[in-house]
Amino acid sequence: MQITKVWSKIIRAGVDEEQTLTFSDILKKCKRLALLCVFFSTFYFCFFLVKALYLPLVAISFAIVIFALAIFSNHLKKHLVSSILLLFNTNYCVAFFSIYLGFNSGIHLYLFTSPLIILSLFHGKGKRIIFISMITYLINFLVLIFIKKYYKISFIQLDKSELEFLYMTNFIFAITILITLCLYFLLNNEKINHLLLAKNLEMAKEIAVRQTAEKFAKTALKEKELLLGEIHHRVKNNLAIISALINLQIENLKDDESKIIFEETKDRIYSMALIHNQLYQNKSFAQIEFAQYINNFCSYLVKSYQTNPNIEIIEKTTAVFLDIKTAIPCALILNELITNAFKHAFKNNGKGKIEVGLKVIVDKQILFYVSDTGIGMDSKQLQATSMGMSLITSLIEQIDGKLEYLNQNGSTFLITFSNQNV
Repeated sequence: MQITKVWSKIIRAGVDEEQTLTFSDILKKCKRLALLCVFFSTFYFCFFLVKALYLPLVAISFAIVIFALAIFSNHLKKHLVSSILLLFNTNYCVAFFSIYLGFNSGIHLYLFTSPLIILSLFHGKGKRIIFISMITYLINFLVLIFIKKYYKISFIQLDKSELEFLYMTNFIFAITILITLCLYFLLNNEKINHLLLAKNLEMAKEIAVRQTAEKFAKTALKEKELLLGEIHHRVKNNLAIISALINLQIENLKDDESKIIFEETKDRIYSMALIHNQLYQNKSFAQIEFAQYINNFCSYLVKSYQTNPNIEIIEKTTAVFLDIKTAIPCALILNELITNAFKHAFKNNGKGKIEVGLKVIVDKQILFYVSDTGIGMDSKQLQATSMGMSLITSLIEQIDGKLEYLNQNGSTFLITFSNQNV
């Protein structure tokens, strides 16, 4: 029982939870192989000690030390160093003792276990290292055959019974190592298959849970989209009702100034209703493509101001997406600036152009402008339209924008603001 604990302690030294399962398995295999080699080397150590053969005794002692260093290297998590030591030592032992004891001692039989030894030392993906390792064993085997055929080296004279004993012993040891490694790989593969099966079952359960959660999330998202769509649709309808009520009120008004005020209010309501309508139609409730909105709204204003067909609206816009918090103030600003241009920029139904621009300039900054080729406005006229300008100024503050007015061949209102959707 104590031996089992010591064995287990040695095997698990240097293995921790942070390592991958494959790497930890390689560490354990290398240690088991090294301990197995120490066990077999101990037999030769005792044999040479009894025979008082000091040169092979030193050689096998050196091999045992190397095997021990391989175990200690794994303890220090130096897997590659440990594998190289084992690779060198197994080749060295086979070469030295085959030459020293003679080819008929059967030491070369350990070379037939080399493929499984290499698979124990290196990961299956290290094809280059595995190939080089196989070559080293093959070269070792060819060298031994060459020496046996062309050189009759005899360091020690063993009688026939001793040679038969060594050959049988090495044959049994080699077969034992081969069977042990085969059984280990079979059992290890079965263990891995069980682990993979358990992992697959666990993953299947996790996938089923995720699919259920995803299905629930999709259903909830669809319900949310339908709800938001219904909200925008109802807001648009409610604003349309308000516009219709204003139209009825306008018909009953006889005061022209009051009619103008109600008409301006109706345009402002329509500018907001058009935002909700576009959100509903595009099925996008987070943002709106504002260039498309400008086109739709300008078409509405042209129809509204048919009394002056000589005014042309030119659009120079690029696709810019705005969220609803930014889009509604921009829509109201657009309405104020264009309606002001229609009403005040062109006298006596004169010809002219109104240009609306929208583009990204730099660092997510948007340039939004409305310019006309009318008579322009001085500071007094700007003050005279204080209601409209106050509304524009307030709306620009809502979007953290800046306003610049130019009076060059007409009026130009330049508005810059930041947009995170760019």
